[in-house]
Amino acid sequence: MQKSIRKLLKNRLISGSMVLFIGGTVASFGNYLFHLLMGRFLGPEDYAVLASLTSFLYLGGVPSIAIVLTSARFASSYKAKNELDKVKFFLLKVSQIFYLVGFLVFIIFVVAQKNLAHFLKIEESSLFAFLGGIFFFVLLTAANNGLLQGFQKFLFLSINSVLGVLFKLGLGVVLVLKGFGVGGALMAFLVASFLPYVFSFYPLRFLFFVEVKKFEEKAFLKRVFSFAAPTFVSVLGLVLLYTMDVVLVKHFFSEFEAGLYSAVSVAGKVILFASSPIISVMFPLVSESYTKKEDFKRLFSLALLLILAISLSIALVYFFFPRFVIWFFFGKQFLGASYLLGSFAIFIFLYTFCSAFVNFFLSIQKTKIAFLPIASSILQVVLICFFHSTLSSVIFVSIFVSFLLLIGLGVFYLKMVK
Repeated sequence: MQKSIRKLLKNRLISGSMVLFIGGTVASFGNYLFHLLMGRFLGPEDYAVLASLTSFLYLGGVPSIAIVLTSARFASSYKAKNELDKVKFFLLKVSQIFYLVGFLVFIIFVVAQKNLAHFLKIEESSLFAFLGGIFFFVLLTAANNGLLQGFQKFLFLSINSVLGVLFKLGLGVVLVLKGFGVGGALMAFLVASFLPYVFSFYPLRFLFFVEVKKFEEKAFLKRVFSFAAPTFVSVLGLVLLYTMDVVLVKHFFSEFEAGLYSAVSVAGKVILFASSPIISVMFPLVSESYTKKEDFKRLFSLALLLILAISLSIALVYFFFPRFVIWFFFGKQFLGASYLLGSFAIFIFLYTFCSAFVNFFLSIQKTKIAFLPIASSILQVVLICFFHSTLSSVIFVSIFVSFLLLIGLGVFYLKMVK
């Protein structure tokens, strides 16, 4: 028995997933505690504002997620080849680009704040300036986190994410209780975005001493962008799938109904967050194995089994005990949303497997699947615009679209393994 446990712990997918799972669990608990307290302190109407704005953060984070995956892909590949100078060159170039892009995005948020506020029926348009600042630091942190993932420094990634959440939670509660409302919560987000960026340089300090050798820079950058572009499209599709429903509900429904739906969305995404460490660890391991021409399909199969065990367990609890879950996370004032939780759990269960498949394909440079997630997200928006008579109908649209996407990804995988 002990030998079996030791053998399991030596498996890099399982040991790395455990590290990220523990750190991710603590960070997720902090995030959910943050949303729980914000829901209680702000009430359904103001919490709906915060939830819709954080959905914008998810959308705004699409480029950062894409660059995390791109960084992880190239870091793991060049780590396998021991070509650290190319990793350093990549980091320098990407950081330069994101300093400029982040500043431009901040300006866009400031200029467009009134139009965005009008669309989401938010009175305080100045809140969007906070989003611009948060997005700036999220972009800068992305390349660093991708390198840490590629170099399999999962312990530091866990510690850094926990520290960020603790700062957000502590400062957010203080500012909201002091009367700063949604603006106080977003200020906490801003601080929690800046600090992890600073801390992320510590485990990468060895790159400071790496000398960048002469090589064909244009060809290298061409390879990077040829991977980054479809990765961006894939990530955009995935992020839109689990954020646009919240944004559209905020647009089509009343403040109170939007608040209830936002609570269900936050609670339901525990399924995704609990499984995401496995996907994060799988990505660099599969990428490295693929580069070394080792068996990478076995790693993916193990990852799917772990994801199934975790996501199905949580989904069943949500399906059979929805009132308890909603009460536990948000209190009695949100119990009216409990009838939605079971169906929303089905949506996130399907979505989690879609995310795993997309990450797998990207890790082995099968970027042609990019059109599937983006097409699915467009279909979801179109269908919700036509079918939004009730909150349940919105969720059923998401279930339908996720199911179609999973079938498409499965067919693509079966063709690949032949």
